Amino acid sequence: MALKGFFTIESTKPKRNNLENLRYNQPGEPDCANCGLNKQGCKRPFIQPTGKGRRGILGIAEAPGATEDTMGQNLVGDAGTFLYNTLKPLGIDLYEDLLTINSVNCRPPGNRKPTDHEMMCCRPFLLKTIEEFKPKHIWLFGGSAVSTYLRDRFKNKSIGRWVDIPFPDPENGAWVTAQYHPSFVMRGKNDNLRAVNQKYLRKAVNRSLWAPYDFPDLQSQVTILSEYKRVVFHLNRILRTKPEITIDYETTGRKPYKIGHKIYCVSIDDGERSYVFPLQRPGYWKEEELREILRLYTAILEDPEILKTAQGRNYEDTWSTTIIGAKVKGWDWCTMGTAHLIDSRPKYSGLKFQGFIHFGIKGYEDEIKPFLESDKNEEFNSIQNAPAEKLHLYCGTDTVITRELKKVQKKYLADNPDLERARKFLMEGLWALSKVQNEGILADKSYFEDQNLRLTKRIDRLELKIYQSDEAERFRRFTGKNFNYKSNKDLQILFFKVLGLTPVKFTNEEENNESVDAEVINGIDSPIARDILQCKKFIKIRDTYLAQFFREITEEGRIHPIQNLHIATTHRSSQDHPNGQNIPVRDEESKRICRSGIVASLKGETEKIRIVEKDYGSQEVRIIACYSEDPVLISYINDPTTDMHRDEASGLFILPKDRVSKMIRFYSKNCWVFPEFYKSYYVNCAKDLWKNVIEPNLKTSDGEPIQEHLKSKGIYTKGSFEEHCKKVEGYFWDKYKGVKKWQDQVIKKYQTLGYVESFFGHRRTGYLSPNDIVNSPIQGTAFHCLLWTLKEAMKRIPEHGFKSRINNQIHDSLNSRVYVEEQTPYIQMIQQIAEVEIRKEFSWLIVPLILEIEMTPIGGSWYQKEEVTLNDKGQWCSYNKDKTVKHVYDENY
Repeated sequence: MALKGFFTIESTKPKRNNLENLRYNQPGEPDCANCGLNKQGCKRPFIQPTGKGRRGILGIAEAPGATEDTMGQNLVGDAGTFLYNTLKPLGIDLYEDLLTINSVNCRPPGNRKPTDHEMMCCRPFLLKTIEEFKPKHIWLFGGSAVSTYLRDRFKNKSIGRWVDIPFPDPENGAWVTAQYHPSFVMRGKNDNLRAVNQKYLRKAVNRSLWAPYDFPDLQSQVTILSEYKRVVFHLNRILRTKPEITIDYETTGRKPYKIGHKIYCVSIDDGERSYVFPLQRPGYWKEEELREILRLYTAILEDPEILKTAQGRNYEDTWSTTIIGAKVKGWDWCTMGTAHLIDSRPKYSGLKFQGFIHFGIKGYEDEIKPFLESDKNEEFNSIQNAPAEKLHLYCGTDTVITRELKKVQKKYLADNPDLERARKFLMEGLWALSKVQNEGILADKSYFEDQNLRLTKRIDRLELKIYQSDEAERFRRFTGKNFNYKSNKDLQILFFKVLGLTPVKFTNEEENNESVDAEVINGIDSPIARDILQCKKFIKIRDTYLAQFFREITEEGRIHPIQNLHIATTHRSSQDHPNGQNIPVRDEESKRICRSGIVASLKGETEKIRIVEKDYGSQEVRIIACYSEDPVLISYINDPTTDMHRDEASGLFILPKDRVSKMIRFYSKNCWVFPEFYKSYYVNCAKDLWKNVIEPNLKTSDGEPIQEHLKSKGIYTKGSFEEHCKKVEGYFWDKYKGVKKWQDQVIKKYQTLGYVESFFGHRRTGYLSPNDIVNSPIQGTAFHCLLWTLKEAMKRIPEHGFKSRINNQIHDSLNSRVYVEEQTPYIQMIQQIAEVEIRKEFSWLIVPLILEIEMTPIGGSWYQKEEVTLNDKGQWCSYNKDKTVKHVYDENY
């Protein structure tokens, strides 16, 4: 094992906060006196490592079980036998080829999970075993083993994050891989889990042939340029030789849109070295020197022949565009997005995590990280206080890691061409989303300020009413303290002890912990319950939704949500700072307050502009039809006179089709059709339908309460309704045989491959439930159709000379600020792409896609949007329920 330069063993060791941590992070004897497990009834305390270890593999499990405690050997009970039988066909003998040890070496009472303290007390002995055995490979079986081994090197030590991720550990030179604990795998008959576990173990066995890792000295490849002539020389050299480059910035915040933001330093890696230089850090350059550096660097950014890579392509692109004014060309690779394509598990794609698992690099960011982090309520970080030399070294190291990571990814994608196809689409999608982010959403700050004051007054009045209520006084007499409606414990005492109500559900059945969530409180027929719900709702609107708008509105009245393609496990998009995809829609009051501040134009604008939302209608049903090729589903989609959700509601509630109300149809769609298509089953669906339709006693279209109607059909109870749903489920799958066949096929394919793949080539990896397997390609593909439409529309908008711009996307819809004089050709252009050209591009689209259009009045708010259609006079119109024209969206409205 070679350990060189900056990344030495010392730099990767956990921080030592006190003497206790120092002791538990050093090889030695277990701290049995402080632990006490050896005195809690175990027969064989302190079981020694077991096995011959002839393959140089150390297996770390959780704790001895009953059999292990009796025999004084590790992994000889049911779980060990299961693991032995699983490994044997792969050429590994558990007891001959591995040396095995546990996170704790005394049996916990009742086979309970060992506590963190107990694992810490036993850790010195684990480290001593590693030091003495010198394993080439370490296999961590289960979450306890991962937690014990990694300790404070990473916050997230869940088995789901680490399973099947091999990493070279500079602390001992071994290759380390986490596996599921055999007791977890053998529990129940989970074919999906057993299939992926077998694949993970097979890969671990193959890795046992890997040679020791030669840890790189990446810091030695960083050159810091602090002299003007040297910076200019290297920028000119890059312009002349045009190498593939990797770039990275250190900046004053997450986003560059508010006044005062700067790029403090730039790192450019030319494939051999990283060159770092200060850019806008005060005190470095004379004005004319900075102008020349910016001119040369802009020329590099705008040169399409110089291919560019970044860890977060859109981050560097956004800062380059906004702060430098460059129109970056030649983007070739995004290592963060590509990492997510390779493994879609949460928080896998970060550069520090990637640097550790691929190169054994950890800790180089520790000193600089505090200066780069912003409080969630702050726009700017404290980068100005960071030591310049260390900041530049950190920035340069990032680009070296990114360059090396790209090499690893290119090799992986060369063996997986479908992922390369997805990567190319990713790069196009990132380009389009970067433009959307830069465009931004218009927000009326004065409106939000007014709403903030109004909500505060309403909250104050409600709180006064709650605390002066008879119920609060009864609580005081019962407990001897004042009532706090924000405390779940106080709510439990109030409702179930003071008021004597019967709990309807529990957060933890064993602890008898009564639930007091919004659903429970909503079901309590009491004025104080209604006041508490209302007060909590207003607080959430003010402190969650409006607060994020206040933080993010720029001086020019725009909000620029960060658009991501590296977070959602289904490969859909996500947003943050703020999350514009999570603005309330179900609760009408919350929706009105939040969306009324998102506007088409700000005060003082004279041009006529409106918000136009273009929404793919019934998109997921259409994508299900494409995957399943189900003839019944395709027939429903192709025949506009039919309504599958109405028909299913008819069967569920034994209603003639014309008696199905809008709300009964809505819940049949969302609590029955989609859950069944996504691999739920009748029991869960029946519960949801009972809660949303029958308990609220919704009415049929002609006004009959649904409870009375069902009683007339012999359905009186939850149980009888559940039995009825069981029969309806049978009819459902008799009808949609094609969907059922596809579900079974895709699950079987997942068990073989270990991932589920979409039409666009994206994969969802890791251990997945049947629901995850079926849901992922549908949701991912539905969004990718929108993303394809978005990137094609972004290319055409300037070609057509439109002033209108797309400024947000929400999974299956695009929002635009549209100039009234160009609204029809603009919308029709996007419809042509979204409905016609996309089907020419992708032959698997065997059903039509429909783009539904909604508009706001001129200068109106997002809350005011209405669905519109184009009439035979070329007018966009909304309609009343009686199908008469409600509004004509022309130059006057």
